[in-house]
Amino acid sequence: MKILGCDPGVNGGLAIVSLLESGPRILDAIDVPVIGSGAKQRVDVIALQQWLLVHAPYRAFIERAQAMPRKSAAPRRARRA
Repeated sequence: MKILGCDPGVNGGLAIVSLLESGPRILDAIDVPVIGSGAKQRVDVIALQQWLLVHAPYRAFIERAQAMPRKSAAPRRARRA
């Protein structure tokens, strides 16, 4: 059985893992394909689709993305006294 592991986002990655009786085996791993550069950088969905069609995973697991404390892109609010 092939399983897709996904670290989402423009700087993420993808991996296909095969579950065997002897244990899991990584079949393929790539950076998320992107097009453009700088602020115009976007996920290349066509390349991503082609990669997924080649591997045809049975299940997928996606990382739950959330901001790290004190590393958020959102502006910090001033504390009230």
